[in-house]
Amino acid sequence: MDMNSLLESIYKNDIETNRLEKTAESKMLDELRHSEQSNNPYMEYSTDELIKMAQELQAEETFVENDSDLEKVAFDMLGGQVMAHALVHELGTMKIAMANGLCRVCKTNHMDVDGSTICSECLGE
Repeated sequence: MDMNSLLESIYKNDIETNRLEKTAESKMLDELRHSEQSNNPYMEYSTDELIKMAQELQAEETFVENDSDLEKVAFDMLGGQVMAHALVHELGTMKIAMANGLCRVCKTNHMDVDGSTICSECLGE
C-alpha cells in the first residue's frame, strides 16, 4: 500500500461520522437560537461595513519581527528541545536502573529502602 492509498483510507469521508457531525451541528445551532447569547452584534452591519471594519483591524495589526525576536524564539525552541531530549534520556536511564534493582537517583547503589525506588544514601540527602 502506498502512502496516498493509506492517507485516503485514513481520511476518507465516513458516512456515519458525517451524520453525527451534522446532528451535533444542528443541535448546537438549535440551542444557540433558543439561548439569549444568540444575538449577533454584527447582524445590524452591512457587508460593506463589515469589510471596512475587517480592513481597519488588519491595518492595526503590526507584526514587528526583527532579528533579536527571531533569535529569542530560536533560542527558546532549541532550549526546549534540549530539555525534552534530556528528560527522555534520564527517564530511560532511570527505567534501566530500576529494572536492575538500582536506585533511580544515583543509579549505582541498590534500592535498600522498603517501598522506595531510591537508596538510603540518596534518601538521606
